[in-house]
Amino acid sequence: MTGALRFPGLTAVAVILAAWVTATATGFVNSEFIPPPGEVLAAGIEDWTNLGSATIESMWTALVGYAVGFGAAVVIGMAVGRYASVDSWLSGPLDFFRAIPAVAIVPMALLILADSFLVGAFAVAWGCFFLAVINVISGVKHIPNTLQDAARSFGAGEVKVLRKVGIPSLLPYFLSSLRQNVSVALIVIVVADMVIGLSGLGFYILRTQSNALFGRMYASIALIAVIGYVAFRVLEEAQRRLFPWWSETSLA
Repeated sequence: MTGALRFPGLTAVAVILAAWVTATATGFVNSEFIPPPGEVLAAGIEDWTNLGSATIESMWTALVGYAVGFGAAVVIGMAVGRYASVDSWLSGPLDFFRAIPAVAIVPMALLILADSFLVGAFAVAWGCFFLAVINVISGVKHIPNTLQDAARSFGAGEVKVLRKVGIPSLLPYFLSSLRQNVSVALIVIVVADMVIGLSGLGFYILRTQSNALFGRMYASIALIAVIGYVAFRVLEEAQRRLFPWWSETSLA
């Protein structure tokens, strides 16, 4: 893969921006409702105090939920994938609860937790957990038996086999789960902010839309896209560099 084609998404973004500028300049779209990119950027900079504060609040909440959901997925996923008895007890509940969308959890969590930070973090953790736990379970079940048998032949117990063989073999699956959960965390936190209606990026989007501040609204949406893109690419590059043999098949 050549350097020019390493991140073709940037080319697509450039094409979209060019089409956006052309559409507003020619009057194909109403610039009052869809301002040109330059005005959107200026509006975001002008209101950066509020936009930056909302972004920090939402990203911190999302990060906490992201970490909690992934951590729980690692522990439970390893247990389910490793032990048949745990699998028999938890596979049914996991299949049942993962059908519930994370955004549908927000109203219930709001009634129980009654705290905007806890509600947002819980909803993100819920969404990230079920996506990650599937990857972890799959990874555990694909740990090479030859490596496990070799470790046992040298007298390694169950804990040492997991520590020396299991976890290193699962690291690519962990990183893949982290990458996939970026979009989940962003979607859930924005919707949670909208439902809670107190602060954060979701609330900022609703408030600017209702006050016809469309430049600021699009600036916040673009900022979410940039954050997601950067996080996704950083994790993808880490996966490519740390596990090139695995990344070539999973990212091709």
